[in-house]
Amino acid sequence: MRTLCAADYTDAEIRAWTANQDPSVVERSIQVEDMFVATYQGVVSGFGSQVESEIVALYVDPRWARYGVGHHILARLEARIIESGGSDITLSSTLTAQKFYASHGYRTMDRQRHVLTGGISVVVVSMLKTVNAITNS
Repeated sequence: MRTLCAADYTDAEIRAWTANQDPSVVERSIQVEDMFVATYQGVVSGFGSQVESEIVALYVDPRWARYGVGHHILARLEARIIESGGSDITLSSTLTAQKFYASHGYRTMDRQRHVLTGGISVVVVSMLKTVNAITNS
């Protein structure tokens, strides 16, 4: 976030977005979300998670950006949703990642303001991909 989203969000927005790095928050997420972690030689290069038919998170370490890590995590998340009988796949994208998701068949539905820690709000992009588009490609 701090590096890859710097062109699209202010420092204050990024600080608010990354403020909830408390291990208990991550632990709760692991308990309720299906999570995939990408590693290379034992080092985490990215992770993604989903709940039902919604992709909740997909983050790639900036050192691994543009090496296909995000693509592989997204493919795993989509496959899990399809295996679970999910229909349309939804997600909220950063402005930065909107082109990435569009290149993977996601359509922009609308832009919304999402309120973060401390009352700071950021623009996120609601996106949608139909399962048909995945299984037919």
